[in-house]
Amino acid sequence: MKFQTKTFLGIALIEVFFLALLVVFATNFIADSNRALFESKIETTLNLLKLSSLDALLTYDIARLESIAQNVIKDPDIVSLTMSISGSEVVIVGNRDAYHTDSILIEGMIFKGMDVHIDGMVIGRIDAIFDERAILSHIESSSQYLIMIASIEVAFVAIASLLFSRLLVKELRKVTKAIEDIEVSGPGLTLSYEKNDEIGQVISAFNRMSVEMRKQYVQLSLAKESAQSANRAKDDFLSVVSHEMRTPLNGILGMAQILGEGVDEAKKEQISIIVSSGEHLLLIINDILDIAKMEQGKLELRIEPFSLEALVQEVKNAFDNTCKQKSLDYVVTTEHIEGTYLAGDNTRLKQVIFNLLGNAVKFTKKGAVTCHFQWLESESRLTITITDTGIGIPTDKLETIFKPFSQADSSTTRHFGGTGLGLAIVTQLLELMSGKIELVSEVNVGSQCTVTLPMPSVITKPNRFSNALSTQTHCFKGRALIIDDNQINLIVGELTCKKFGFDVDTTSQAEEALNLIKVNDYLFILVDLHMPDISGLELIKIINQVDEVPVLFGYTADMSIKSIRDFEQAGTQGVLPKPLTDKAFRQVVINYFMNSISRSKT
Repeated sequence: MKFQTKTFLGIALIEVFFLALLVVFATNFIADSNRALFESKIETTLNLLKLSSLDALLTYDIARLESIAQNVIKDPDIVSLTMSISGSEVVIVGNRDAYHTDSILIEGMIFKGMDVHIDGMVIGRIDAIFDERAILSHIESSSQYLIMIASIEVAFVAIASLLFSRLLVKELRKVTKAIEDIEVSGPGLTLSYEKNDEIGQVISAFNRMSVEMRKQYVQLSLAKESAQSANRAKDDFLSVVSHEMRTPLNGILGMAQILGEGVDEAKKEQISIIVSSGEHLLLIINDILDIAKMEQGKLELRIEPFSLEALVQEVKNAFDNTCKQKSLDYVVTTEHIEGTYLAGDNTRLKQVIFNLLGNAVKFTKKGAVTCHFQWLESESRLTITITDTGIGIPTDKLETIFKPFSQADSSTTRHFGGTGLGLAIVTQLLELMSGKIELVSEVNVGSQCTVTLPMPSVITKPNRFSNALSTQTHCFKGRALIIDDNQINLIVGELTCKKFGFDVDTTSQAEEALNLIKVNDYLFILVDLHMPDISGLELIKIINQVDEVPVLFGYTADMSIKSIRDFEQAGTQGVLPKPLTDKAFRQVVINYFMNSISRSKT
């Protein structure tokens, strides 16, 4: 209900209520007053009759009694008069029977009687019928008159309250309109109102609020712009840092893997330390970048079909050597996973499992680490349970450890190492995947972590070349082109491609790359995302316009969902990460050509 309607109805109803009370009280007062006067008149009339007829009653003077009765009956309020002597009616004046039928008075008539005494002896009686209809009519007309006056008053008050409410609402609508304008154009708008009444006070308060809000609005806008600028700067910084840190790592890991081939065991172990240290540094970089993306809400999931059995095998292989070095029993068990393919982000799921298993192995000095996979097809639910016999976590620290840069004890960082980001990343990744995590732990006994994920199954035909990919290296002949502005990336990419049997050309210039494409028949091309003279995406679009386009792959340190999607939309068949590993090359490049051969044979 509108404020104007409420105001109008409120005033009108109050007025109607009090006027109704006034009319009722006034009508009752008039009725009671008139009836009291009429009863007083009846009493006076009978007393006068008694005094005037006393002698006639004693002397039995009928003529005198009739004369008295005729004079009295002239009163319009007396319709019948009867005088009796010793119980006998001697004088009857008026039409008594018309008003008194079968001892019942008609409506509006009053019967009154009085005995006439002398010295205690009854000598006669006077009975009269009085007509009070005139009084009743007067009372009714007075009530109608009062109701008419009250109705006029109600109408007047209604009109006045309507005008008042409109006037009040008119000023309030100005404030409402100003608030609506503020929603569109921002605060700062003020209203003019000259009167110093309550409405004026409201408008003055609104004007002060609007001016103050304008100041705060400007400050917030500047702060927002500054924050957005800082976020953009942080994004740019993270992008640059990611690229600049991954580039030397690409050289370190790539060259270390290549140097590790064909050397004795002592040197191979030394090189494996280089690779392990580089991979650990890469893991820390990835964690920091992931946390930054999560804080900005920019981390996305890439939903694709994947083999649950293959995931389990990767989990087995990932920590087998580490557990052997620490003399830990490492057991991976499964339940109902045979031939199961799920739809989800396999990379992020592995990140969750590897973080949890990594912590379990890190904080366990002796005993065992187990990982159990259970797939419930009826509920489309994957449950992963990781159990260890490690140092355990105090109960009061179970919530804290899931926060960024937090561990159960500061001494833990000094003794075991780590950034304290792993569990924070796990928590946010599981939130993205609509999963949940439960942790039970006891100090010096161990911990059990249970991850539950809703994950639908899909029907996918396994790749019959998947087993060959893990071991086969020299499987293709052809020429490849690598386009990258960094010499280290070119060298690592070239050596990796040659390891798989490809001849390789390299260039750091887009124009030179286009000229090479015109004169050479390349099987595939690796294109960096960031180039000095043109972006990699623009270069891919240009290459796609030439005749007999080679197969294109992205080659970048930025493996975010957005970058991968940008590459795919530009026309690539996959994206290779930096640092480049043999495993990544098999999964992207070799797998693509294997699948192409498979399709051509069917």
